Amino acid sequence: MARTVNLRALGKPGPNVVEFFSSIELITLLADPDWLEDAAKTIGQYRKRKNAQRHGSTTEERADAAHLRQMAQNCSELIMYFS
Repeated sequence: MARTVNLRALGKPGPNVVEFFSSIELITLLADPDWLEDAAKTIGQYRKRKNAQRHGSTTEERADAAHLRQMAQNCSELIMYFS
């Protein structure tokens, strides 16, 4: 999610670790309607792929869904936390 909506983590976190973000940057992004629209689209894509996975899908779609799931989860948590 962070890569999809131009959200940068603090430091250089490795793969599959908890990422931390600057609260000042998040507050600024949450005030930007264009950024929120991009974040909402990413979450919508994740949900669409997850539903497709439940009803049968290809291996490639499952891999994409796993990646989007992690990104969408991070974004949703951030939006809820700072709203």
